[in-house]
Amino acid sequence: MTIRELIQNLQYLQEEHGPDMEVMFSYTASDYWRTELAQSISSVEAGGVSWSDYHRTNKLNEEGDDVIIIG
Repeated sequence: MTIRELIQNLQYLQEEHGPDMEVMFSYTASDYWRTELAQSISSVEAGGVSWSDYHRTNKLNEEGDDVIIIG
């Protein structure tokens, strides 16, 4: 998702639900049922990611600012 797409989605949700709706980050738990969990967002910043063969997904790294990190 790009910043432009994120802004469009947020604008739509703001029109539908108002500007005070809380924003959370969702992720899948590592349990048997793959439960969907939600956590409050504490920061939004530019950061770097790189592929991890070990984890078979992207991981944060210290260098770069090629993505927006929501944490």
